[in-house]
Amino acid sequence: MRQLGVMSAIVATLALLPVGLLVALVCALVPAFSLDAAVTFGGTFSGPVGLLAWWATLLVPATVYSAICLHA
Repeated sequence: MRQLGVMSAIVATLALLPVGLLVALVCALVPAFSLDAAVTFGGTFSGPVGLLAWWATLLVPATVYSAICLHA
């Protein structure tokens, strides 16, 4: 269980940069979206808390991926 948690955290951390770049690209191409609104979830959170929320959002699929890799 501990190994799954560590691997999930690593995968979520590594996935944060490419997903963030994809969100930034969408925000640059679509004038209705701002990067600040995407990071802060529309102003709901501050910047650092918004990044933590993005990381926690990525933790869910990272956990599924890690569980599949560990039990394969």
